[in-house]
Amino acid sequence: MAGIEVRNLSGEYSWGAIVEGVNWDTLADASVRAQLNAVFEDRGFLVFSDVEQTGKMHAALSEVFGPLKDHPNPLVKRASGPDAVLGVIDMHNKP
Repeated sequence: MAGIEVRNLSGEYSWGAIVEGVNWDTLADASVRAQLNAVFEDRGFLVFSDVEQTGKMHAALSEVFGPLKDHPNPLVKRASGPDAVLGVIDMHNKP
């Protein structure tokens, strides 16, 4: 069975958690998805550590918490290529 590790964000706070071990296998496990929802409901803020940095993973992880919606402004550039999934927009910062 796939699993994740949840630890406190900090000893100072009763809210927030750091979540490790999220990957495609863990996201496919209904009990892990339920655990992620429960931790979010309890802590209100999650930091995911060492997660695959792709639009597809971002969307899959986001879907754990509810259905995705596309950006309301049709002029906002959408992600393209392998990251082209509903709800993922192209954001860049060029200082």
